[in-house]
Amino acid sequence: MARANTMADITAGLADSTPDLSVIICNYRSAAIIQSCLASLCGQDYPAERYDIVIIDDGSQDESAEIIQRFIEDRAGKHPKISYHRKENEGLSIARNDGIRRSRGAIITYIDDDAVADRQFIIQVMASFREHPEANCVGGRVDLLNPENRFARLMQYSIMGWYMSQNEVIVGTNMSYRRGFLEEIGGFQPEFTRRGDETALFTKAGERLRKVVNPQVIVSHRQPESAGEWIRKRWESGHFEAAVDYLKYRLEISRKKPTIKLLGRVAHLLGPWITIAVLLFNLPAGLICLFGYLTLLVRRYIMHRVLTGPLRELAKTKTFTRRWSDYLLVTFLVLMGGYWADRGYFRGYFHFRGVSWQTPRIQDG
Repeated sequence: MARANTMADITAGLADSTPDLSVIICNYRSAAIIQSCLASLCGQDYPAERYDIVIIDDGSQDESAEIIQRFIEDRAGKHPKISYHRKENEGLSIARNDGIRRSRGAIITYIDDDAVADRQFIIQVMASFREHPEANCVGGRVDLLNPENRFARLMQYSIMGWYMSQNEVIVGTNMSYRRGFLEEIGGFQPEFTRRGDETALFTKAGERLRKVVNPQVIVSHRQPESAGEWIRKRWESGHFEAAVDYLKYRLEISRKKPTIKLLGRVAHLLGPWITIAVLLFNLPAGLICLFGYLTLLVRRYIMHRVLTGPLRELAKTKTFTRRWSDYLLVTFLVLMGGYWADRGYFRGYFHFRGVSWQTPRIQDG
């Protein structure tokens, strides 16, 4: 996407009384990085009086509240305007909806509290919407914020790199919307307290969603720094994937009951143990079980490129100095990530089975 020629091209025709854009940060225990996030947003190449920053503190128990308040006090009287709102801990989606209610911009941009924006971040968001008037959602590129950690670099240039290379992938740390679209859809679904919020929103939108991905819309985001942190994220992703499947079935987007998908997840979880048990007592039957389980693995990790994609991404990167052991580690992380995502899905299936889906609140009254 071409870079904007002049600032006037971007700001022309927008009412002076209302910010062009509101950046919403949902803060939760971000004391280590929130100041860098805010500093990057206050240092934009976009006119500071034409956008504002809205911080929703979802009941953090660390020092982030004090850090944010000091930052705001130090910038008293300066643009962009920063507003801070603290609430009880209710989860990410409710915090995102609270940000919609408390913001005024015609464009609403979300950035995670552990991310840092490029100087031209807002310019490029606004340019994307101007160049694509049909678009109601804009995403961008996610660079690595913690390159000093080798594990984080490995994740960025293998698993995350492959995921972000998929067509029109938009992630929660770098997503912008037209306000009218969010109001029409009804905002983020409250049940998605930690992950899956944008996927649920896209599910609700259906054919009304018009996405654009501009690689010049750049944020840098922290990647996991250990295998344990990565596995916890995969469990959470599996857990909320079950909620997405229930939502699809409830909205009649999919006729496949989550139970069908659960059976496939259980087959992956129990397959190796069943195969070993049968092999111990009946070799021919055990070999049949082994063949069936290997077929499941090939279908998921090879045919769907869940393993081969990250390995190829690692092989082609020129930014990261590779070792042969890195390929083994990525293979292990993908397989273990799949295992723990399956466990998360199993837990999520029963957790969300009887849930009474809430109506999001994005407007006062």
